[in-house]
Amino acid sequence: MNTRLVTKNLVFSAADKLIAEGKQPSQNAILQAIGGGSISTIAPFLREWRRNAASLVAANVKPLPASLLRELEQLQRLAEEAVRSACNAELQDANDIEQQLIQESEQLQSQVTSLQAELQAAREGATAAQAQVAHIQADHAALKAELRDECASAEQLRIELAKAKLRLEETLPRLGPVHITSDVRKSKPLRRRSRTQHRACHSA
Repeated sequence: MNTRLVTKNLVFSAADKLIAEGKQPSQNAILQAIGGGSISTIAPFLREWRRNAASLVAANVKPLPASLLRELEQLQRLAEEAVRSACNAELQDANDIEQQLIQESEQLQSQVTSLQAELQAAREGATAAQAQVAHIQADHAALKAELRDECASAEQLRIELAKAKLRLEETLPRLGPVHITSDVRKSKPLRRRSRTQHRACHSA
């Protein structure tokens, strides 16, 4: 390690030289400039140099002309007003956007409420339709049962009619010639209706 003796004048000279060269007089830069020493030795001298430099700058500062100060104050006021105006405009835009978002949110909530009501109505309609279908199916089953009962009765009547016809055919030879009256002819449509009902019973 380099044990060169570090003095205040040596540090001050190195700092002034660095400033003249446009460099920052940091502790490491001072160490490199003087070629030895340590941070703990240089630091107190460098702080003293900085205090002296600040005092020298403050002593050499001349007061600004009053006209220039007024212009600077006016520029500052104009800048503050411009910043304030820009902030107010941005705040107004933010408020407008907030109000628009609130309105859109209310509209969406209204649409959601309407859709929920329509969905509930559709569910109720579907439930009513299902109930109606079940009722129609029950009526259809009842009608089929009733038709089966009527078909059974009609079948029984047909059997009875066939038996009666046989008895009539057995009786007619003993009675001799018989003229067919209009009542007998009227019974033909009845037989046709019986055959039609019979087919309906088989299809049921």
